[in-house]
Amino acid sequence: MEKLNEFISFFQNIQKEQVFSVIIGILIFIIFKIFSSTISYLIIKIFNMKEKGNKIKENGFYKPLKYAVIFLGAYLGILCIGLPDNIVNIITKIWKSILIALIANGLANLVTPKSGLMKKIKKSDKINVNNQVSDFIGKIIRCIIYIIAGFMIAYEFGYNLSGIITGLGLGSVVIALAAQDIAKNLCSGVVLLFDKPFIVGDFIEIDNFSGTVEDMTFRAVRIRTLENKIVTIPNSKISEGSIINYSKIEQRRYTLNLQITLETKIEKVEDITNKIKVLLQNNEYVVPNTAEVYFNKILDNGMNIYIFCYTKTGDYMEYLKIEEMLNKEIMYLLNKENIELAYDTKTIYVNS
Repeated sequence: MEKLNEFISFFQNIQKEQVFSVIIGILIFIIFKIFSSTISYLIIKIFNMKEKGNKIKENGFYKPLKYAVIFLGAYLGILCIGLPDNIVNIITKIWKSILIALIANGLANLVTPKSGLMKKIKKSDKINVNNQVSDFIGKIIRCIIYIIAGFMIAYEFGYNLSGIITGLGLGSVVIALAAQDIAKNLCSGVVLLFDKPFIVGDFIEIDNFSGTVEDMTFRAVRIRTLENKIVTIPNSKISEGSIINYSKIEQRRYTLNLQITLETKIEKVEDITNKIKVLLQNNEYVVPNTAEVYFNKILDNGMNIYIFCYTKTGDYMEYLKIEEMLNKEIMYLLNKENIELAYDTKTIYVNS
């Protein structure tokens, strides 16, 4: 408060000859403000000669450099005013802190998912890493950068870092006990990212929930169900349970149970099973040598023919179309051969 009063009193008691210094200081700030974008552009251009136009403006250091030039102009302008040394010392510390924060922001911008560096890493053939792992590593790096910047700013203002570190060491025990679930989910999240049982966009089933993976975070995985609901499942539960990844299926199995009437002659049953098998084997969407057709059960109301084969698709929606097509072809064949399907019947005797 004393520093603020001293700062205000300086301007209240300003001399005429000092007005010129104030004007010069304001002009310096205005000049740096006007040319901040140009200076930032030229600095990045020096270090990246191949980049041009919008690519330079998309660089992670472009905006931090621009603001650094503006704050530098403000700092130099204040120095020209001729403020007391103790106030200048405080302003210098503020300037250094802002500079540290801007540098940290520039470094953090280099490891964001949309940064040019991370895009090159994802596209590189030499580094085998998926998007989730690279984004996760990027978040950790950004967090470390900002923590280091915070310590540097604290040191700049004279705080005892050893005391802060000691306090963090003692407090970590309490935090670990109070946040066991968070730590557990975090560790499970790291395992999921590196083990890669699924990725964003896969259709999976976890804990009786099935849907498309929309996001993977440090704490949980969010999936969108077929009912268009968002379900958030903690990473710890996912790592402890079973995961079915339907997106990894390369061939889907087609199965069908046909119940034909008991009145059907056995020769007709043998004939229809052979014809259904030939029909499946000749179908372009069925995997060769996987079709099997068996007369496997004699039921109370009919004879059961069990049919199965593998289709040449892992996509569920495409499989549904193939399933419909096969069902129609089998029904056409049954109608052509005059084979009737059985249905549940009950005979009720009434005493008159």
